[in-house]
Formats: sequence, C-alpha cells, structure tokens
Amino acid sequence: MRLLALSFALSFGILAAGAAQAVGPDCAQAKRPVDQLICKDEALVAAEERLDGAVKELDAALNGERREKLVVAQRDWMRRRDEACPVTAADLKAPPRAQDRVECLTRVAEQRVVQLQADLKGERDGVRALPLTITEAEPIKLPPQRAGAAPPRRAVQLAALNGRWAKADPATRRPIDDCRTAYLEIGKDGQFALRDPRIETLPVDGRVAFAGNDPSDGVSFSGEGAAPRGTLRLEPGESARLDRVALRLEQPFAFGATFVRCR
Repeated sequence: MRLLALSFALSFGILAAGAAQAVGPDCAQAKRPVDQLICKDEALVAAEERLDGAVKELDAALNGERREKLVVAQRDWMRRRDEACPVTAADLKAPPRAQDRVECLTRVAEQRVVQLQADLKGERDGVRALPLTITEAEPIKLPPQRAGAAPPRRAVQLAALNGRWAKADPATRRPIDDCRTAYLEIGKDGQFALRDPRIETLPVDGRVAFAGNDPSDGVSFSGEGAAPRGTLRLEPGESARLDRVALRLEQPFAFGATFVRCR
C-alpha cells in the first residue's frame, strides 16, 4: 500500500521545496513507529488523506514563496505532532496503548485540517491571518495620530479594553478567528492572555498594569519579571461592539495584530 500523504513525504525528506505534490514511500518500508502505526490503521490513513488534501488545496492557492513557507510550516507541525503523540515500538505491540496513540494522532491531524482550511479561506477572502511559517507574527506598526484628525466618536476609558477580542483584518474589521482557540483577553484585574495554536511561542499570560488612562491615545502595559509588555491602542467605534484594538507585543517576543470584539 502506498499512502498519498504529504506528511510522509516530509518525514522522509523527499518533498521538493515549494511543491506540495508528492507520493509517500511504500508503507512496507516505513521505519519510524509513528509511520508504521499510521500505515496499519485505517482511521489514521483516512485522516492523513484528508490532511494531504487540505495541504494540496491550500498549496494551489499560494504563490511560490508562500508555498515554500507552507512546506516549512508542515514540517514544524509534524515535529510538534510527534512530540504531542509520541509512538514507540513498544506501543505497536500493546493494543490499548496503540489505540491511545491512534486517537491522539487522529485528533491532531483533524485539528491541522481545520487550521489549513481556515488559512485557505483567508487566502480566498484576501485575509491572511498569520505567516504560514507558524512563528512569530511580524509586528504591525501603529499608525500615528493624524494632525487635526477628528476626535474619537466617543470617549473611552481603560475599562473599554476589558473582554475577549478576535484577530481581524486591519482594513475591513472582518474577524479572522472564532474566539474559542485564538484570541486576546484582557481582564478587569489586569490579567492579559494571548492565544493562538498556530504560533509556536504562544500562549502568553500574565498580569499587567497600564501606563495612561486614554486607550484611544495608546497605552503601554507591562508587569513584573517575564510578564507581557507592549502597547495597546483602542480605535472607538460608534458603539462598544464596533471597537477595534491594535496590539504591539514586545515581550516575550515581537508580535502585532488588530482585534475586534468577540461577538
């Protein structure tokens, strides 16, 4: 049996850079326990085929440079998958343990399919949520306040930052994420949380204090030790539900994004 899965091609290093079209090796020659388990389990074979299809569909929507980044991203994902669902030779000989590994591998494969489909939707909609390298997002530059610009539609205080925010396209305000697995959350007590399973260096959590009182002017935040540090600026809408926040994170790593309130 030959498995037409991109993940196998990546495992054995036979994928050409920037090309997501490859045929995996003969399963009879699979040497790693994880590959052997995938080959012999029908549920995993089906999950790998769905994953392969999602990767190829996204690949077809990308240009040359972003195709290369997709290859790198998929290799990074496989490494994290193997760490999250380790399979040993002993597992293959113990049916209960093998089934646990099958369930873990199937679950993370399906999660990856969902992520790839979200990236594909973003490409088709003209909205790119994150770099395909699954590393730190490139920090956005907070645009300066224009001289003589009209005042905010309404006055806002720091409390307007409280709540959960979804990453959004900075031009259209269209939400990119669903607020369940990827979001920015700011608590009334200064608790700061940034989540996104597609970024290896996240999550980021900590308690912060804000320097300044008017978030529409931009306020910096920081905490003790390794707590997050950066800048937030609120762009008030006609009502609170239309507000938008620009985040620039400086610690523990550089990150930038625009957010809208979770609905």
